Amino acid sequence: MKVKAFALLIFFALLLPVSSALAQEPCTADFDCNGNVDADDVTVFLNQFGRSPYNNPCPDCYDSPCPCSSQGGTCPYGMTDCGDKCVDPMTDREYCGVNEECIGGTVCGNDEICVSGVCESYCTACDPPAPVQITGQFTSYATGDDGDLGKGVPWSDPRFTDNLDGAVIDNLTGLIWLKDANCFGIRTWDEALSYCNGLADGSCGLTDGSSAGDWRLPNRRELFSLIHIQYFGPAIPNTRGIDQWSEGDPFNSVRSALYWSSSTYITSEFSAFYVNMFNATVGQRGKLDQNYVWPVRGGQ
Repeated sequence: MKVKAFALLIFFALLLPVSSALAQEPCTADFDCNGNVDADDVTVFLNQFGRSPYNNPCPDCYDSPCPCSSQGGTCPYGMTDCGDKCVDPMTDREYCGVNEECIGGTVCGNDEICVSGVCESYCTACDPPAPVQITGQFTSYATGDDGDLGKGVPWSDPRFTDNLDGAVIDNLTGLIWLKDANCFGIRTWDEALSYCNGLADGSCGLTDGSSAGDWRLPNRRELFSLIHIQYFGPAIPNTRGIDQWSEGDPFNSVRSALYWSSSTYITSEFSAFYVNMFNATVGQRGKLDQNYVWPVRGGQ
């Protein structure tokens, strides 16, 4: 009896490595029907079977059909059965925007791609994402920090150009700023909007031919784009963008204080964001409080 029990233990012990090996082998099949067995099939397998192709015995999936109706399967979640293949109506150029019965939709042209179920011009669809500029910090305090890596789009040199008409253009962003950073003094948020919207040639040193409505209060991101975090008091660069601002280089009367943005604080319609030009911080204040105003024009 003891001998039989011992023999059984040895038998099952020998089986364990085999079962373990089977459990670790991935299920391999062309589940997305693209003619290749690759990493994309893992995602399709998860959608179709609700489990990972790893840690499953291979016989469970080697015999599974490619999930297209012509091959006896069903399309994975998010794809549509179009007879000869499963298509993603959000991205497939030949079946762009078809419904669940593979009806309707559009065949995109040679210069188009399918984006969210709509054919779009390839050049429009492939526009690069909005660039993120470098912060300007060049002092490093630890390996891998901002000062060490200096990631972002490099600044133009010169960063700014004085148009000699009361306005200064930012050669990096294309925004045009009022040269006088303290033409209106401190104002409430509503007053800041009103003064910027009404700004025109003949006011604040402008001889640029602008009319009321050309200028505006900058949004939070536009205002913060002026910041150079290597400096403080104020955290604004000079004309070349390689040193700290000084009077007339290129702006006049920059205050190391809070400047209003046009962006409302999302949790309270009675507050708006400001940028602190002293130390490059961003915060929010009630719209009845008073901050400095720096008009801008242009942009996208």
